[in-house]
Amino acid sequence: MSTGAQPGASGGGGSKVLAYSEITANVTISANAEASATLIVQTAALTLDGASAIMVEFFWPGVGVAQNEYISLGIFEDGNPRGGNTFYSTTSTGNNLTLPGVIKRRLTPAAGSHVYSARGYRQINNTTLLAGTGAAGQNAPAFIMVTSL
Repeated sequence: MSTGAQPGASGGGGSKVLAYSEITANVTISANAEASATLIVQTAALTLDGASAIMVEFFWPGVGVAQNEYISLGIFEDGNPRGGNTFYSTTSTGNNLTLPGVIKRRLTPAAGSHVYSARGYRQINNTTLLAGTGAAGQNAPAFIMVTSL
C-alpha cells in the first residue's frame, strides 16, 4: 500500500491532495454487515480545521458480483460510515458481473485528526474487489484520495 500526499495536485483550482493511498492486490470482502465492513484501503491520519470542506474519492477497477449477491462499498471516517455507498445486486438469472466504480463524497469534518477509508460488505458469499499494479495486462490500483476544496 502506498500512502501520503502526492505531488502535482490539480492546478489552478486551488484544490490540494491532502492524502492518497492505493492498493495493488485484490481484497476479499468477507464481512456481512456495515458495522464490521471489510477494510479495503485507508489514508494516513489527517489533521483538519473543522471549517474547510474536503472531497473524499474512492476508485476501484472492478468488483466481482455473483448471482443472487448484494454488496455495498462506501466511504468511512474514523471507522464510521459517511455515505456514498454503492450497492450491487444481481438476479438468479443474471451472469456474474465485474464492475468498476468511483464514489466521491464532499464533507466538512469536525476539527481534529481523521482517517478516511473505503470498506465493503456482502450479503451471502465472499466477493473480491480487484486491484493491480496497472502494468500491461493488470488491473489499475484501487485508491482513496482526500483533496481540499
